Amino acid sequence: MNIAGVLQGLATFFWLIVVGIIVLAVVRASRAKPIKGAVWLVVTTVVLSVVLTTVSAGLVFLQADQYGIVISALQPTGYRPQPLRPGLHWVVPFLENVQSYSIAKQTYTMATTTGEGQVTGDDSIQARTKDGQQVFIDASVIYSIDPAHLIDLHITWQNRFEDLVVRPVTRSAIRDAVSQFGVEEIVSTKRGELELTISDSIKLGLAANNLLMDDFLLRNIRFSDEYAAAVEQKQIAEQLALQAQFVVQQRKQEAEQARQVAQGQADAAVIAAQGEALVATLSDGATIEADVVICAAGVRPNVAFLAGSGVAVGHGVHVDEHMRTDVSNIYAAGDVTEASGFHTGERELNAIQPNAADQARVAAINMTGGEARFQGALAINVLDTLGMISTSFGQWWGVEGGQGVERVDEKGFRYLSLQFKDDVLVGATSIGRTDHVGALRGLVQGRLRLGPWKDKLLQDPTQFMTAYLSQTQKAS
Repeated sequence: MNIAGVLQGLATFFWLIVVGIIVLAVVRASRAKPIKGAVWLVVTTVVLSVVLTTVSAGLVFLQADQYGIVISALQPTGYRPQPLRPGLHWVVPFLENVQSYSIAKQTYTMATTTGEGQVTGDDSIQARTKDGQQVFIDASVIYSIDPAHLIDLHITWQNRFEDLVVRPVTRSAIRDAVSQFGVEEIVSTKRGELELTISDSIKLGLAANNLLMDDFLLRNIRFSDEYAAAVEQKQIAEQLALQAQFVVQQRKQEAEQARQVAQGQADAAVIAAQGEALVATLSDGATIEADVVICAAGVRPNVAFLAGSGVAVGHGVHVDEHMRTDVSNIYAAGDVTEASGFHTGERELNAIQPNAADQARVAAINMTGGEARFQGALAINVLDTLGMISTSFGQWWGVEGGQGVERVDEKGFRYLSLQFKDDVLVGATSIGRTDHVGALRGLVQGRLRLGPWKDKLLQDPTQFMTAYLSQTQKAS
């Protein structure tokens, strides 16, 4: 509460009482009914009013963000040499008064949009670059009064410093700085340097006038309509050129892919019809008679359009365990990625739906601020060949130093292979089985330690579902 204001209010109240008493006394006297002790009451009220008025005129309260200059008729310079700090102070009534100044941070904005700045209408700064192009700058400067030089500020500018110092210093600094850069530099490679140059110039200009600059904000850079149209046409031309380049690269890649597929087929097998049988000639010269020969070309991601983008690519887009690329805030998932392998930890292509779904889930969680890690691309294949279901998971071919077991049922057209490293299932293959094959994936992907169950499975691999249930329940 401002005690000086309270006292001034009380003084006003008592002066009103004095006037009221005098009016009442005059009215009563005109009716021959004088008020007893009216003179004493008037004198007492006047004295009290004078005291309160004098005290309120001498007390000054300054808020936490205020400093005050004491204008004094008792000082030869006309003011006290030291400003008043926040709090309650006493000055000589009627001979001294206080001019307060806020030392809080203030923002002065010059912008194109009406209502954003202190001046109504378009108040952006027009400037010319060193190559003669006109630009329009929206900017804000955050400043405050230097308390140590408040008296100098008062003598020089009083309350006019915003219009006569902050505004012209800022506009001049922006124009001078812009003239040192080319138009393409200030919107790309040297925008930060431009902002720093302007900031340094404003800081010096305000300091010379007893003000402190806290920050400078380069809000927007707008071109003239003519230059903006020219830039748009240039961008369209560049986009068309890039599109043409991409089409050429795509055609080259498709041609290379077709060549490699053809070469792979030639290296893998030469198939010839001999009567009603097919004979596959392998790359080592051996031949195999077959009823059906299946050639798979696989998947090759199209990454040519990322050339020059900064996104690292090999055979696919390189991603880490969070599905992040080498470019900040760019994620990739699915068949296009070259992610770490589940078993090897090295980058590999593994273009299958289960891995794509897992990668999409991990990427989505991380892009929305969560934390998820991809545990690695696991080789998974499920095929339906003329009604015969075959599956494979992980390192189905086995690992060096590991153990494996096979179960063959030729009459039932069923086959099962399990491959172990220590007591962990690292790979599995099944043909003709559709019951519980998901448990094989669970054992491999969960890296479940089987303990004594390994020996049981080496004896009877068909018990893999029971082993899976036993070990998952134990883990939970």
